[in-house]
Amino acid sequence: MSKKIISYYILIVIIQIGLTVSCKNNEKKNNINTDVKKLVFSEIRDSIPISKFYRKVKYVTLETKENSLIGSVAKVIVANNRILVWDDQQNALFLFDISGKHMATAKLSGKGPMELIKVSDCDFNPITKEYAAFGNQNRLVFFDQNLKPIGDQSLQYQGIHFSFLDKGYALNTHFYLNTAKKDDPVTQVLIIDQQSKILNRFFSNPIAKVIHHSPSLSFFRSNGVIFTLPCSDKMLWIKSDQVEEWEIDFGKYNHNYEDLYVKAVKGEIDFDNIFYEKDKISFFTHAYLVNDLLHFKGIYNRKYVTCFYDLKNQKSYAQRELYNDLNGFPIGRIKAATNDCFVYMIPTEEVYESALNDSLKLDLTANPILAFYYE
Repeated sequence: MSKKIISYYILIVIIQIGLTVSCKNNEKKNNINTDVKKLVFSEIRDSIPISKFYRKVKYVTLETKENSLIGSVAKVIVANNRILVWDDQQNALFLFDISGKHMATAKLSGKGPMELIKVSDCDFNPITKEYAAFGNQNRLVFFDQNLKPIGDQSLQYQGIHFSFLDKGYALNTHFYLNTAKKDDPVTQVLIIDQQSKILNRFFSNPIAKVIHHSPSLSFFRSNGVIFTLPCSDKMLWIKSDQVEEWEIDFGKYNHNYEDLYVKAVKGEIDFDNIFYEKDKISFFTHAYLVNDLLHFKGIYNRKYVTCFYDLKNQKSYAQRELYNDLNGFPIGRIKAATNDCFVYMIPTEEVYESALNDSLKLDLTANPILAFYYE
């Protein structure tokens, strides 16, 4: 074998070693957990008692006054002994103490300083004890812990959902980047620092890019951010500077987006039906985590299926209906999570239809009730 050929092979080996070292260094730099954890669900039950997951419930009535009347609840944040409610109908934030007493209201509609034409998300920073509303023109409006405006900031990237991280922000976009064609929007999850420098990015299923759906996210004070990626069986759990990927496996109930997308392109089915394959579970949302208990919802035959997964013991539960065997009152709709409990919202009309109103004595204009369910 000639020296030239030998030198060629040596060069190839050196390049391969260099690439391997480079990849390892990148993994170390980004501290990315490359292991994909599979969360397996074997069956779907018709119903299951709520005591399977929770041992007690506490109710909080949000004070109803002229300047605290809530229209439509988009998000609830329970932290720092306070309750923040984002009302997307009024484009406003309402702050209550942990007992439900109204503290402050911030109405954000406008084009001036400290205003947003439309709020698209909000969050609380447990380190600085500040709230932030995120909205049009990539802007953040900051508030102190008592909801007093203290400043604003423009980000380099547009987004829909936003969350604080220890060293920056997490947000998702499905807008046009400089490297993308105008007819090819990119759906991605961005991790950026406070100067808008990209620390990491994660792309969702290409199908989601085509049909313009974005990831949804929820933020949990000590547990990080969970992104549920549309048109896939994936979730991302972003914990400070570490990311873990979950693969949700429903076995025979797994949804096949790729096949349905091909049929939609051929005109055999409507594009809306990509999300709704008969007898399959799709479109994960409402993801919350308390300790080792993960809660999320899927769509099964166009109705919600509530799913719980015990990460510690690797036990799974999926059911079409939860019933309250703790006290028989309405369970409500999950809206938040804290370090030790899940927070559900019970609309006023559901309270009136139960015995719960006998003890709470609500008037016709009462705000929703919050139910704190503890493991």
